[in-house]
Amino acid sequence: MHIFTYGSLMFREVWSRVVHGNYRCRPATLPGYRRKAVKGEVYPVALNALPEDRIDGMVYLDIAADDIDRLDTFEGDYYRRRIEVVSISADTTTKAGVYVLNPDHRSIVAEEDWDAELFRRSSLPYFLSSYLGFHRGASIGEQ
Repeated sequence: MHIFTYGSLMFREVWSRVVHGNYRCRPATLPGYRRKAVKGEVYPVALNALPEDRIDGMVYLDIAADDIDRLDTFEGDYYRRRIEVVSISADTTTKAGVYVLNPDHRSIVAEEDWDAELFRRSSLPYFLSSYLGFHRGASIGEQ
């Protein structure tokens, strides 16, 4: 399975702390969704939106089942993994798992869109130090 990432996991520093494998990745776009900030947090959620809306991110290719389990655990109850079509180029699409907001948690969504560049510049070090329970080599039970 491929996995489309649009928040903290699109940064290799975070991705490599969650999964065991080394995976190829490519820039990709998810149509029909918006990326919103989460109240009081530095990570985003994806919400269904208008067909012309889109989220730019990364798609990681051919993820092993044990790493899918690790990603499911990392994403937790706020998210549900859905299979969506993502665009890799103007003429290439693929199906990928995408972690979208669980509707039961709509109250966590902030008004503003999430800014990936702002996250990279000012929140990535904080995020890495706050989410140290996930690192390469640990089993899910050791989180």
